[in-house]
Amino acid sequence: MRNVFYLLVINLIVNPVSAQDLINPYIPYTANNHPSMASIGNPLYVQTDQAPYILFHNQTYYNGEYEISMEENYWYNFINNTLPVNQCSSSGVLNFSFRLALVSFPFVNECAYTNNACSQTPVRELTMPNELSGHFTYNVADSGWYYNSNPTILMNSSGMVKFASCGYSGGQSGGGSPVANTLVTSCYHGSQLNTPYRRAIPHSVIKHTVYAHCDYPPNENNIIGQFSFYYDNSRGRMRYYPFFATNAVQAGPENYDVIFYPMLIKNQNEIDLPSQTLYLGYDESVYDNHIVISDGGINYFKHSEINPTSACVSNPSFAVPVEIGSLFNVWTPNAVNPSFYYPCYSYISAPLRSAEGNYLAGYEKNQQNQIVTKPGIRHSYFIDQNTDLNIINPTEKEIYNPSEATITASNFVFPQEYTFKTIRGVYPNEAEALASRIAENGCDANTDLRNVPVKTDLITETLKFMVQH
Repeated sequence: MRNVFYLLVINLIVNPVSAQDLINPYIPYTANNHPSMASIGNPLYVQTDQAPYILFHNQTYYNGEYEISMEENYWYNFINNTLPVNQCSSSGVLNFSFRLALVSFPFVNECAYTNNACSQTPVRELTMPNELSGHFTYNVADSGWYYNSNPTILMNSSGMVKFASCGYSGGQSGGGSPVANTLVTSCYHGSQLNTPYRRAIPHSVIKHTVYAHCDYPPNENNIIGQFSFYYDNSRGRMRYYPFFATNAVQAGPENYDVIFYPMLIKNQNEIDLPSQTLYLGYDESVYDNHIVISDGGINYFKHSEINPTSACVSNPSFAVPVEIGSLFNVWTPNAVNPSFYYPCYSYISAPLRSAEGNYLAGYEKNQQNQIVTKPGIRHSYFIDQNTDLNIINPTEKEIYNPSEATITASNFVFPQEYTFKTIRGVYPNEAEALASRIAENGCDANTDLRNVPVKTDLITETLKFMVQH
């Protein structure tokens, strides 16, 4: 018997909506080129180094180890912070919810569910959920895997979940016991998943969708706006998560807490000279698409697609923006009726940040005041089970490539009618999208640039197939 190794190199393309940043969070940075985590935000705000690890309003910690904060997002201006922490706003103002969805292979460290937790061996090998007796069982109703009688689900899709507090998806300490989010690999610091108050997330590519609702409680019928961003946790410094060099060490939360801080980068490039007022542009034929992306950007937020539900339009803030010059097209900090909607040629910036939000995840400032990488152990990913991938992202039927994976499953089958893609690091510019809008990519001259498959800006990926003979 001998081992025969087949190496398949896949050059994949990617829909540009999969890119969600102006900086590339997956490439290595040094003390000299680490991006500023403040200047990428809304320039009309007074920006300082963010510290979401401590809530601004009442100085309590946020729950969870893999969370979303909306406190620096443009929409945060529209909520009512005087209400209880589990209800952001009264009827007719604004509330947030989120949805997390696995869009790649469900890599898991099974030791997170065992009594011995994860050993001190300096190895981090992630595999697929073993669905043999005594291990994982997939639960269709809950969209995830349960390990025997353990109450912590390994998530496939979270469904729509309301933010547990006004600013934070998982809530804050003292605000009740919501189900907060954690990467399953966080247990390499020695803890065990065994609580109904955590949602374990495979260490993989995750699609994050944030919904804004004009009423309470949040539901599908009162959505006023939404945006999505993808993040590949198998790339960059997150491939070394959690950030310490030995497994099963009782490290502090600064080494395993990470948080998204989605911010709106706006196109505020037009000035009404008599009033010196900055306009937010909703007419893409008027506004310059080179303000944020110098080579020309793609319009992800089209005025023609603003379609508020009937439950929302009675509030002036949620009225559809009209012609330039209307109050609804003006945004200043003291505007009477600032428009809620994201203007054309705006972009969401949502890199995964360190626990305190000051740096990209996996980086810290050393004693010499330099930004350096945190320690960690590099993951290895193995597709070792014949998991039915048809349960992954069944509506869009898209599965994203991990950074690298070795396939050892005996009869692994890629699902039919699925497209395999690779994440991008940054938004494509207009020229890249136009160059890819060709017949070979299933496009013609009328294809929306948002839907043009633009080749990834990351390195070529490899999947290693190991077959026993």
